[in-house]
Amino acid sequence: MAKKQSTATKVATAKPVEKKEEPAVAVEKQEKEAVAMPAKAVTATQTESQTVAPETAQLSARTAKNFTAYLLPEVVYGDEAALDVLRQKLRAYKEIHPGFLAKTEDKDAFVCKREYLPVYRQSAVVDYSWTLKNKGAATDHTERREVSCRQHSAPAFFRADSFPADVKTIALASPKQAEELYPCKHKTFSACVTALKNEAKAYAPQKSAKMQLYNRAYEIFYVPVLKATCTFDGKEYVAYVNLLNGECDAQYLVSDKLIKKADKVMAGVRTCRRLIIFTLLYALTFAGLGWYYAYVTATMKPLMVQLICMSAATALPLICYLFCFSYKRNKFILQAVQTGKLPRAILPRVFALLCVLIALAEMLVFALYILRYTI
Repeated sequence: MAKKQSTATKVATAKPVEKKEEPAVAVEKQEKEAVAMPAKAVTATQTESQTVAPETAQLSARTAKNFTAYLLPEVVYGDEAALDVLRQKLRAYKEIHPGFLAKTEDKDAFVCKREYLPVYRQSAVVDYSWTLKNKGAATDHTERREVSCRQHSAPAFFRADSFPADVKTIALASPKQAEELYPCKHKTFSACVTALKNEAKAYAPQKSAKMQLYNRAYEIFYVPVLKATCTFDGKEYVAYVNLLNGECDAQYLVSDKLIKKADKVMAGVRTCRRLIIFTLLYALTFAGLGWYYAYVTATMKPLMVQLICMSAATALPLICYLFCFSYKRNKFILQAVQTGKLPRAILPRVFALLCVLIALAEMLVFALYILRYTI
């Protein structure tokens, strides 16, 4: 989900306008395969604005035609340090396959490669001008602020926009090639231009203020990440470590015990689901027969309350049946790894028992009220 954090600094007449900072929140991934837990990509663009002191000298209104800088920061974590962080992360998982975990402890367990997450940063000095009218008198106002914002579309667990403020960078002569970048959605230059204009407009001191932008800068900040691939039993498991802040996530293999337990629980859920749909059809049959007998015997009016109750009661088995589809095998496995508790599914059994009672009640109402009244 896109989030926006912004502040702006006033250098003229009005009071500073401040927005509250919200901390970045790491998002746990969702697995996509039965056994391996791959990282889930977050495609929503995130925006964050920060305050910087306006430069008042040598302002330039020149409009940039392309990105003005490509920056590569120095890594905080080397490859070996990043692998140590990754191994600590894997050791913390519950119910991980012991053979796979032992494999990751080998010195040559991982094949490593550097990839880069592009963080798009924009900034400009903005002059605002507006006119206020009070009792027929018009007063002109001006104010200068510097606004900045940044966006990225990397998975949230990277926290790509969180890195040391004093990180050193080197300027690249050209952008990174596509094969060097982490596979996620990338922003175009025109999108960055629009983002900066929207940021400037959002923090105008007056909604109707006119804007003049100076010293526009459009940078791509390449966050380095380590891609570590481990092969176990003929399958590849990929992990990523952010080399600036140490955030990481990984695919991994869970224990056979957990897989068997998850399969057993899902088999129980499917059984409950079949029982619920049977009771639903059973209840619908008696509700339909009730309406039919009342119609052919012209006794619908005195039996209206019973007929409405019988029809409304069939909604509960339908809801229970649909609810059972919320249980997923992969979700069971992920929760077990995070909590250390083997999966359980009690509610489907409770719902199945409740639906059986509803079906029996439908039959009794039909026999005791409908047949007795119509025969």
